[in-house]
Amino acid sequence: MEGTVGDIQLCVEGLHKTYRPGLFEADVEALKGLSFEVRRGEIFGFLGPNGYAAVQVSPPQEHATGPQWYTRYQPVSYQLESRGGTRGQFVDMVERCKAVGVDIYVDAVINHMADVGTGTGVAGSEYTEFSYPVPYGYDDFHRCGRNENNSIRNYQDKWEVQNCQLGGLADIDTSRPSVQAKIGAYLNDLLSLGVAGFRL
Repeated sequence: MEGTVGDIQLCVEGLHKTYRPGLFEADVEALKGLSFEVRRGEIFGFLGPNGYAAVQVSPPQEHATGPQWYTRYQPVSYQLESRGGTRGQFVDMVERCKAVGVDIYVDAVINHMADVGTGTGVAGSEYTEFSYPVPYGYDDFHRCGRNENNSIRNYQDKWEVQNCQLGGLADIDTSRPSVQAKIGAYLNDLLSLGVAGFRL
């Protein structure tokens, strides 16, 4: 493959993928020896021409700190500043993808915030128990009064699933009009930047 090391952003050589569709079925070879390079500035031109009409991105809002994948799913604020980049970088990505016919769908986390407790988000916003810089306060969250730490224990109990916390995540009371307005403002902000839709 050609190109200098500094130019190459992604290099795949001899990729193979084999899977078994069923327990007693023969292996299927899905990929055999796929090789390609993507150079600096080419990724946006790579997606559209190769049949990608859209991509889904991780939640772009400020989230809890930590290297684990799931911290991106623990919102601290609706500020567009995450491990994935700044607001400006997000806008640039959306515009560059749109220019080559690729829509962006955002994985939007709107039913809970970060773990109950205290901490600092990746953009420096501080939060405490049931107080987040959206702003959300104590009355904006469910506290079901069941189980240890108000956590869901019985996933077959509809009321418990809708009103208790998933693990230690602060469960937002989305029935409150003030909460709905804040969530709506966040989603409308993303739409104004050119986002095509959401995964909720």
